[in-house]
Amino acid sequence: SDSWQYLHLARFTWLSQAAAKDGVVRTAETIFEPMQAAAELLKHVINDVLDYSKLQEGKITICYVLGSIHGIVRNTVEIFRAAAESKGLTIGLQISDRVPQQLRVDPHRIQQMLCNLVSNAIKFTSSGSITVKALISSSSLGAAMVRLDVVDTGIGMPEGVKGRMFNAFSQADESISGKYGGTGLGLSIVKSFATLMGGSVGFQSTEGQGSNFWFTVPLLCPLEIGMPEGV
Repeated sequence: SDSWQYLHLARFTWLSQAAAKDGVVRTAETIFEPMQAAAELLKHVINDVLDYSKLQEGKITICYVLGSIHGIVRNTVEIFRAAAESKGLTIGLQISDRVPQQLRVDPHRIQQMLCNLVSNAIKFTSSGSITVKALISSSSLGAAMVRLDVVDTGIGMPEGVKGRMFNAFSQADESISGKYGGTGLGLSIVKSFATLMGGSVGFQSTEGQGSNFWFTVPLLCPLEIGMPEGV
C-alpha cells in the first residue's frame, strides 16, 4: 500500500541520516548525502500527491499547537541548505523582531508550505540566492497576520503565465515540466492550506530576474506570552 511504501521511505531516510552522522562511515558521506537528499525529495513529492487527494475530498484538518515560526523557518532553511549549496546558491533567512517567539500554529502544514516554495526557488534558480523571510503584516490584540516570503534570483516568469501559477498541475509552460520536473501541485497546495487557515497567497516576479512567493496566515498569540512591543 502507499502507507507501507511511505513507511519504508521514511525508514530509509532515517537510516541514511544516521549513517551519515556516524563517524564509522564518515568517509562515505558523499554517498549518503545524495541518498538522503533524494529520499527527502521523494517524500516531499509523495506528501504533495497524498495531500492534494485529501484536499479534493475535504479530509484535511488544521491542527494548531503552541509552536515557533522562528524554528520552522530555521529548520526549513537547514533542510534545503545542502541542495542549495550543491548548485552554488546561498540560502539564508530574515526574521522580523516583530514575529512572536511562540504562536498557535500547525507546524507540519506551515513547514510543508514553506518547503514547497523553497523547493521551487532552488529548482528555478541557477545562480545567486534564496532568502526565506518572516514578518508581521498586521496585528490585533492576541493575534498576528504572519507573512512568509521566499525570494529567489531565478528565471522569473513572463506576464502571460502569472494568472495560472496557483492552479493545480500548472507550470509556466510545457517546457518547464520537461526541463525541471515536478508535479505542478506545490503552489496549489500552498494556496489551499493558506485558504484553510484564513490566509492568502501572492507573488511578484520579473522574467530573468527572480521571484518572491509568499503566503499569510492569521495566528493567535497566547495572552500569557503576549505580543512583542511594536506589534
